[in-house]
Amino acid sequence: MSNFAFGLSMGGIKKSWNVIVWGFIAFNSYLMHINKILILSLCAFLLLNACGETEVQNLDSLPTDAEDASAFKTAYPVESIFISQGFMAGHYAIDFAREDESIANPDILAVYGGTVIDVKTGDWNGGYGNSIMIDHGNGFKSLYAHCNETFVNVGDSVTAGQVIANMGNTGRVYGKTGIQLHFELWKNNGKVNPMDYFVEE
Repeated sequence: MSNFAFGLSMGGIKKSWNVIVWGFIAFNSYLMHINKILILSLCAFLLLNACGETEVQNLDSLPTDAEDASAFKTAYPVESIFISQGFMAGHYAIDFAREDESIANPDILAVYGGTVIDVKTGDWNGGYGNSIMIDHGNGFKSLYAHCNETFVNVGDSVTAGQVIANMGNTGRVYGKTGIQLHFELWKNNGKVNPMDYFVEE
C-alpha cells in the first residue's frame, strides 16, 4: 500500500472516529437534557405530593362515604353569592365579596342550625377581625370573619338562614377585597372545603 493510500485510509478512520466521538457527545448531551427534564418533572411531582400530604396532615379528609358526605349540607352564608377567593393551599376558606355596593354591609346568615360558641369584637383577632363561630354538632363548626357588626352572643341558639352579623372589613383585609365575609367550615377541628357542603340554590 502506498503512503498516499495509507494516508487516505488513516484520514478516513480519523474522520469516522471524529464523527463517532461527536455523535456520542451530542447523544450524551441529549440524554443529559432528557435527564434534566425527568429530574425537574420528578421534583415537581414530589413537591405537589408534599403539599398535598401537608394539607392532609393539617386538615381532615373530606368524607368518602356517600351517606356521610350527604349527612351535612349547608346553605350559603350570604344572599348574593359573589366569591372573591376560593379554597386553596394557604387559604382554607371561601371569601364572599359584596356584590351590590348600594348595600353598605350585606347580611351574614348562619349556614346551619347550632349554638354560638365564640364571638370576638373590637380587636385584631389574628386577622379575623370581628368574628363568630357556631357549633353545629357532629364535629362541624362554621366561622364568619371580617364582620362589621355581630348580632348574636355566646350561648345563643341559631337556625339556618338567621342573620347573625353583617359583612365588613375588620381585621386583615386588603385592597379590592373591601367589604367581605371570610367563611370557614371546620370538621373535627380541621378546615374543609365549604364548597363540598353547600346546597346549590
